[in-house]
Amino acid sequence: MYNILITDDEQIVIDSLMFIINKNFPSQVTLFSALSGADALDITTKQQIDIIFMDINMPGMNGLETVKCI
Repeated sequence: MYNILITDDEQIVIDSLMFIINKNFPSQVTLFSALSGADALDITTKQQIDIIFMDINMPGMNGLETVKCI
């Protein structure tokens, strides 16, 4: 079982990736989502995340800054 975090400032991107991952890896993953870098940091402090899909261009804390903090 893998914990996957999807972070993007556009909900449609999150929904699309979640659909694709759930369709191809049913019952093999637990998905988490965040709409900002700050939300992603909050999730990573509470959950053990194995894989992160991170948008680079987001308002506020961008993806590269967020990954550096993680």
